[in-house]
Amino acid sequence: MAENIFLGLILLVVIILLVYIHHLQQQMKNMQEMKYFYNSISSSLGLLTVSYDVKNDVVELSHDCSSLLELPSRITDFSSQKEAALADRKNPLYPIASCLGAYQEEQSWMYYRRGRAPRQFTLQSYILNDINGSPYYVLGLLRDVTKQANETARLAAKAQFDGLTHVHNSSATRS
Repeated sequence: MAENIFLGLILLVVIILLVYIHHLQQQMKNMQEMKYFYNSISSSLGLLTVSYDVKNDVVELSHDCSSLLELPSRITDFSSQKEAALADRKNPLYPIASCLGAYQEEQSWMYYRRGRAPRQFTLQSYILNDINGSPYYVLGLLRDVTKQANETARLAAKAQFDGLTHVHNSSATRS
């Protein structure tokens, strides 16, 4: 009789554990779907994302960011590589380190790649703090503003010339 009760309790614990494991698997699936949704939205908005898990010292790049910068999508032991990256603009990790440090103000960065037109990005990051105020996660955004910068330059150049004669207008001549 005691054995049956004991086996019944073990069976109940196993069933509860299986239900809990199924629940955790469902939550992980939902998180993966949310991550995919988040990456799709940010990509469609022209945002390249960089996330830094401070505790685990791991940086993850969105697929678009990883492809553009020709870097792996996961970079471990980032803190040991950060200082060297910031000291050398040609270091492949420079834009990542700069982006993650751009939490005080938005920064501008030009990306030059052989055989392609230069692209201009703005870099901004946001720090998520835990209950004690310590940073545990940093989200970095690289926004491609090449089209806007080119349009601004085109309009500035157009503003200096007369539309009919195509010579400098009076304000451009004075300056």
